[in-house]
Amino acid sequence: MNFLIRLYKSFSRREKVFFLGLLLVFIFSSYQLFVKPDEGLDFSAQSKTYTEGLVGQFSHLNPLYADFENVDKDVSSLIFSGLVRYDANTGQFE
Repeated sequence: MNFLIRLYKSFSRREKVFFLGLLLVFIFSSYQLFVKPDEGLDFSAQSKTYTEGLVGQFSHLNPLYADFENVDKDVSSLIFSGLVRYDANTGQFE
């Protein structure tokens, strides 16, 4: 602890302000870890639809040709990613 105090005292005024600002951002962003979520919120009523925006148009839906364009790669990964899964219990692909 003594080391941290000596380190903080060695900072210039600008570095101290920057450090305290970062510390405040860390405290506010980690606040949700320590606070209980509201029990009154009902997330089951929300829609189960996933929406993603892409810039451009896709031209190849076939995943073999998807490496040529970023939009094609994104669309084919969204469509084909859930078709095959590995089952660790049986050691086979399903």
